Amino acid sequence: RHSSVLPISASGPKSWSVPGQLFMRCCPAHEPGCLRTVQSTCSLVRPKRSRRFQRHWRAQPGLETGKATCGLQPRPGCRLIAAATEPDAESGEDSEFDVEAMLQVAAALPHDPERPSYHLMSQKGWLNDPNGPIFHDGRYHLFYQHIMNGCEWDFGIVWGHAVSTDLVHWQHLPPAIAPSPGGADADGCFSGCCVLDTDGTPVILYTGVRLRSNPDCGALPPADRDLNLPFVESQLSAKPFPGDKNLVTWQKAEVPLIAVPPSSMPLVGWRDPFIFEVGGSSEGGRWGMLMGSGLKGKGGAVMIYRADSLLGEWHYDGMLCGAETTDTGAMWECPLLLELQNLTEEARPRGLGPRHETNM
Repeated sequence: RHSSVLPISASGPKSWSVPGQLFMRCCPAHEPGCLRTVQSTCSLVRPKRSRRFQRHWRAQPGLETGKATCGLQPRPGCRLIAAATEPDAESGEDSEFDVEAMLQVAAALPHDPERPSYHLMSQKGWLNDPNGPIFHDGRYHLFYQHIMNGCEWDFGIVWGHAVSTDLVHWQHLPPAIAPSPGGADADGCFSGCCVLDTDGTPVILYTGVRLRSNPDCGALPPADRDLNLPFVESQLSAKPFPGDKNLVTWQKAEVPLIAVPPSSMPLVGWRDPFIFEVGGSSEGGRWGMLMGSGLKGKGGAVMIYRADSLLGEWHYDGMLCGAETTDTGAMWECPLLLELQNLTEEARPRGLGPRHETNM
């Protein structure tokens, strides 16, 4: 959360501004000469453009350490200011941010009495859709949709990441995957899943989106495979770097796993892949993929794909199920497939009521 944003010109001359540099100094009441270059661990970075292509700044982890190492101590009554010398996109002026106010907010969040202490919650910003919880190398990993610099959904969404050994105490890690400028996920890493390949390697599969309005969107899909949405969807994959036990750093595949939807289908969306294994190693170990979708004028639907290897060639295999009306939504997102135990009447917990037989 930022406090006041002031153009540098309002607080002193701009003669000391060096393009591409970041500085920290005291508040405008302090002389402009009291200036130190910020250490590399103490920087303000600009995230990807948002839905409205507005630019915002955020403080990276290590800001407090950097403040101490830069040797700048504010005078009484002054506040520490971070000055970014690259002009703001809207005003054209260089921008300053009240570092101390940001740090105070960050320090107060863990003590918020309304903040969940048992269930996992992001350290800040917006979160939704848990993605691909897995157990790997003695640790539980949970990924989730995360907007780091706002409290509402927006394009530019990343995969938040937390790790635990007991599902109670969580360590927050850097985002597992984030949009790549000029890539198929330039404007967002939408939902998906994480699964273990046959050799035990974790693999993230997700929907990447790029806005048509993005000048770096690239070539559009062929007309018969273009859903004509405000954004273009592609199914992408990523693997962790070898030896990274905490799965902190992921390497995206250079080409999409599935680049475009099937031809000439009246789809209203095509996203959120969910992977499951069909059979065991003795049966060939084929893979299945559910895809969230919907048919124009009919309602939500779940598509199914099949492949002989997880990162191999995937083939569309029809609709698993679908609605006849839009009463349950024009599209069904984030489909899941779970194997449930068929309980006997004696084993059913009390309070569940009578059994209802369903034919599917």
